[in-house]
Amino acid sequence: MRERAIVLPRGRILRRVTRYPEHYQDGGPSVEFYDLREGGGPGTVLDGDVDFYLAQARKMGGPVLDVACGTGRVAFPLARAGVDVTGIDRAAGMIALAKTKQRESRLKNLRFVRANMTRFSLGRKYRLAIVAYRAFQHLLTPNDQRSCLTSIHRHLVRHGRLVVHLFDPRLDFCLPDSPPLLSQRPTAHDVDTGCDVALDVTDRRTDPVTQTFSEIWRWRVMRDGAVVRTYDDELRLRWTYRYEMRYLLELTGFKVVGEHSDFKRSPPRYGAEQVFTCVRL
Repeated sequence: MRERAIVLPRGRILRRVTRYPEHYQDGGPSVEFYDLREGGGPGTVLDGDVDFYLAQARKMGGPVLDVACGTGRVAFPLARAGVDVTGIDRAAGMIALAKTKQRESRLKNLRFVRANMTRFSLGRKYRLAIVAYRAFQHLLTPNDQRSCLTSIHRHLVRHGRLVVHLFDPRLDFCLPDSPPLLSQRPTAHDVDTGCDVALDVTDRRTDPVTQTFSEIWRWRVMRDGAVVRTYDDELRLRWTYRYEMRYLLELTGFKVVGEHSDFKRSPPRYGAEQVFTCVRL
């Protein structure tokens, strides 16, 4: 949400609050074009992540729990490799897309459930749980983070594994009024619709006390160079420091057995990624 001050006659001030749709949760382009824009691959922060998760799944065996699974970016490759996978996500639009893709794929070892990752009950145990692509950072309070890890712990067998991916915060972007890391994102082409999708970050507000920031993302859908649709939504995330995350994991019954700065198993590095591999005690 954004608060805007309007000066009225005689110096009176009216404060108007604008509520933007929530990124992913309220649908819109962040869901419609998720598969188009968030495929990962070489040169991105996701480089090698699916192979990393698949290696863990082969080591542990199934079933696997994909927490905050989105449209199934990780779940589908694991299922195609023969792993039994359950994906959960709170966003109705994401789960709807994932279920449509699952029906089209005819994969029988894959299911999707709409559930809140801070508190869920699936009635079964898993040998591996994954929280991919920084999804853990959508939890905006330590209480929600702890509740999520507790729910995951409850769903894992003893000595089951958890892999969590976060970004390692750069302190220059944690200051009040810090600029967006990338104010303009590359334009993507949607082959199915023939449209180009452009994305700009128009505003960012940072709260160092709560370790959160919010950004307004402006989506422009274009056809033949003309804008046919404009849509604004709000992305909110919480950054978590490396040792803070370690303490959270230990507090909720996990032992960290691997800590890397990417999916090539590089050692921890400031301003890169946090990839934790943990064992449930």
